[in-house]
Amino acid sequence: MRNHYDTTDRQIIEILQHKSNISNLKLSKSIGMSPAATLERVRRLEKKGLIKDYTLSLDIEKMQLYTHAILMLSLYDLHQNTLQTVQQHMEKYTEVITCYQVLGKWDLYLYVVAQNVKNLQNFITQNLSTLQAVKTIHTAVITHTLKKNGIVRFPHHSA
Repeated sequence: MRNHYDTTDRQIIEILQHKSNISNLKLSKSIGMSPAATLERVRRLEKKGLIKDYTLSLDIEKMQLYTHAILMLSLYDLHQNTLQTVQQHMEKYTEVITCYQVLGKWDLYLYVVAQNVKNLQNFITQNLSTLQAVKTIHTAVITHTLKKNGIVRFPHHSA
């Protein structure tokens, strides 16, 4: 069963992705609906699961986390118990912001942050390298972010 979202739903989603803490009153004015109808729409989108959460975006450099990297890991195997064990470890590591299981040359991509390159190296050697499931680790230190907006748009459908 597909969920169908009309133009108003799409407007709400677009606005909330740019500014999730917008007041219901301002949101209602932006889409030309009453505050009550707008709130009902937002709650319906939450109930349907399209809106999963409202998050906060931080400037992590102001938190003194100056080194960002993508770590590519290959594992010895992809058995379910291996993946569960690796996931449990990833959830414990505060340096790991995001961990993706991927298809291709690598099995996992990790987005990690650290105060500096030395701390990143220590994290790799003292934590990731000690995991029995990890076969290979490749590190790509991020030097500059060219795009990061986190905005997801609905696909265009032809009539």
